Amino acid sequence: MTIYSYKASDPSGKIMKGVLEASDEKEIVSRIQDMGYIPIKIDRAGGIGKKKSRNKKVAKPTAASKQSFSLFSRISPKDVMNFTQDLCALLQAGLPVDRALSILTDSVENKRFSSIINDMLKSVQG
Repeated sequence: MTIYSYKASDPSGKIMKGVLEASDEKEIVSRIQDMGYIPIKIDRAGGIGKKKSRNKKVAKPTAASKQSFSLFSRISPKDVMNFTQDLCALLQAGLPVDRALSILTDSVENKRFSSIINDMLKSVQG
């Protein structure tokens, strides 16, 4: 059995964090859903849940990607990565884009990043 930390959303959008012990990530997802929550992120306690490949090639940034990252100039790459992973998990759980962005606006600690996500939410709602 492995100990996993998780982040999940309740039906009202409140972010919950906790720790569970299970044999694999699928069991954790099932248990979180049985509790009535939507899983956002699951990691092995004390580290990252998935092993990284050492032979993975990284694409070189293009002019367009450099321009899009300028939006995140004061936001750490780790925050951006966590945001995209959390957004992906919420969308895969079946939440509409505007609801997922609303949840993430409240869960992000960086005020500037929260403002940027809120701007995205307003654009989607428009």
